[in-house]
Amino acid sequence: MSGATGPSAAASVPPRRVPAVGQVLTLAVPELRYRRAPLRFQVSRVREDISGWYGGEWVWLEGRELDTTGYPISWQQILVAVAAVERHFKEQP
Repeated sequence: MSGATGPSAAASVPPRRVPAVGQVLTLAVPELRYRRAPLRFQVSRVREDISGWYGGEWVWLEGRELDTTGYPISWQQILVAVAAVERHFKEQP
């Protein structure tokens, strides 16, 4: 049946763009779900296996939260807007 909707349809949509392992992202609160503070984050793993549930608009990441000097302070799993990832690619020289 074409035009399917619901969780099974959304599960088949991979994120439009994903960050590279090792990439550092500086993220604002609106670019994150389930977090109330901005975040500087170094990607250790991209969870494409569970990111498909978000219609290609959000991606689950695992990695380290960094302080302002770049020192890792905690391990995190975060849900990030793909638009934020795309913004970081545009900012690269």
